[in-house]
Amino acid sequence: MLKANVVAEVPASAADRRRWLMLRHVGPGDRVALVVAETPADFDRDEYLAPEDVLAHTESQYADVNEAVAALRADGVDTDAFEAPWNTDSPF
Repeated sequence: MLKANVVAEVPASAADRRRWLMLRHVGPGDRVALVVAETPADFDRDEYLAPEDVLAHTESQYADVNEAVAALRADGVDTDAFEAPWNTDSPF
């Protein structure tokens, strides 16, 4: 069970962007969502994240955190890189 949102930064689609992954609980039950967002590389996380600051956004849902982690690992994502959002530069 995922009790709190966790985020990780992964390589972006372009040098002038930053790409973020967030896992969050979307209940009821154990369902989780994987949110993928890209922002400009120079986005200041202390500023308001306006819709135009999100350059790409997708969301996928999984039955539980184990299914989401398996999908991430299959895509080559280092799942140990996930941590609390406030410990990162994440815009979430």
